[in-house]
Amino acid sequence: IKDEVKVEHILAAVRANASPADTLAAYQRIVKARQRVLAGEDFALVAAECSEDPSARHNKGSLGYFSAFQMVPIFEDVAFNTPVGEYSDVFRTNFGYHFLHVSDRRECEGQVSVQHIMKIVPSASPEQEAKAKEVIDSLYAVMISDTAMTSEGAFANMARQFSDDRQSAMQGGMMPWFSRAQILPEFADAAFDLQHNGDISKPVRSRAGWHIIRRVDRRKTMPDEDFERTMRRLRQDRSFYRFEPLFARMDKLAREYDFRWDAAGRDSLVSRALLARKVEERKAALSDNSIVLARVKDRVFTLADVAADIDMWRTDRIPADNLHHIQCALLKAYEIEHLEAKYPDFAALRREYVEGLLVFDVTQRRVWNVKPDSATVDSLYAANPKRYSKGGTFDGSIYFCSSPKDAAKLKALLAKGKKDKAAKIAYQVINGPISQGDFYDDFVWPLFPVSDYVVVDGTATDGTVIPLNECRGVVINDFQQITERKFLEALKAKFNPVQLLKLK
Repeated sequence: IKDEVKVEHILAAVRANASPADTLAAYQRIVKARQRVLAGEDFALVAAECSEDPSARHNKGSLGYFSAFQMVPIFEDVAFNTPVGEYSDVFRTNFGYHFLHVSDRRECEGQVSVQHIMKIVPSASPEQEAKAKEVIDSLYAVMISDTAMTSEGAFANMARQFSDDRQSAMQGGMMPWFSRAQILPEFADAAFDLQHNGDISKPVRSRAGWHIIRRVDRRKTMPDEDFERTMRRLRQDRSFYRFEPLFARMDKLAREYDFRWDAAGRDSLVSRALLARKVEERKAALSDNSIVLARVKDRVFTLADVAADIDMWRTDRIPADNLHHIQCALLKAYEIEHLEAKYPDFAALRREYVEGLLVFDVTQRRVWNVKPDSATVDSLYAANPKRYSKGGTFDGSIYFCSSPKDAAKLKALLAKGKKDKAAKIAYQVINGPISQGDFYDDFVWPLFPVSDYVVVDGTATDGTVIPLNECRGVVINDFQQITERKFLEALKAKFNPVQLLKLK
């Protein structure tokens, strides 16, 4: 895990339980590809033409840099034991036959922790692209015009209000630690190029949309406790070492559901696929065809059912292999249709997820999409001058407790001057001085009364009030928090929830 290698590779796909003839054919394909590369042909061109790894279509066989635990063990072992500049021998994993080229080896870049604001670009529409770019550019302009807006707290507020990545937005834009190989290349390049904690990137376009990235921290290796946790998981997870391939699972489903090809339909599919050179032509030849192709227990599949998956048909594979890929697609679709009936736990989880989306949708309409008028913004701004200021400081301590009862006990000890005893009650203590604009503004310069779980003990110095035109986004975010509180209070009044079990 201290080093990482840069690898290009070519794959000849063959399932783990393939017939001897299919296995030999795959081996011959990979040997032929390797001979072409060793004879001097460009690796990227050979990979684009021959590799059966779907990603080769756009990456031409390049996997970039990776470190430990990011590939299956056999692949990782070969990559780290091949000298830089050399080609490996042919080797096999559960995906098929491979050979690889190691173009570089270096000290591991480590991992980075970032916040980000994202505007999703749902399609290639020029109008949607322009709108997303306009929003992300305006947010970036605000940040570079006032460095206070690049603080962790201010960036978090903007992420909560403007980011389309709602999962990270609810955490102030925070993302889990990641290495370069674990995320989109464009995003990773921008994140790793940031030199200091607190630096922000210029707007970055990835395949998902536009981003502004703020570096929070960077580390060379994972902490000891994370490493130990990873190793314990790997020792317990036999599937890491004994990967059960997808084809084996699908063959098991074929037996469970009594999958049977219809001979006439199968022959018709093969002939139509071979006669059509392009995927679009194959889809057109199948999309309205009602010829029976295959059957399971209570379902009949026609040629039309495979139109969407006919892009799995590859001209460099024998028909038997292509049919097996089509069979897997049909079985997968059938399994998905019956997941809730087959697995009650999954049905409960899916119901919870759907209901969660409904709650999200209602909250978005009732809270996040509610826009305040100018008078409301002016009133909220005028009522909270200490909150909308910069340059304020807090000298003292903030105590976070596990319950209101503990917080009350801690407050009583502070009143008696027993700070050491008080600190032992809290599960976390933040000591000042704290500058305004940090994460703890909600406790020192609060919009709402401080939580019953938190005790603030110290002295705050007021800063200079920020003009409304410079902090309007923060004021609007506060308005939405107020709206959300009112919405929740209305729900409580309507449904009158009662706590039935007191937890110790």
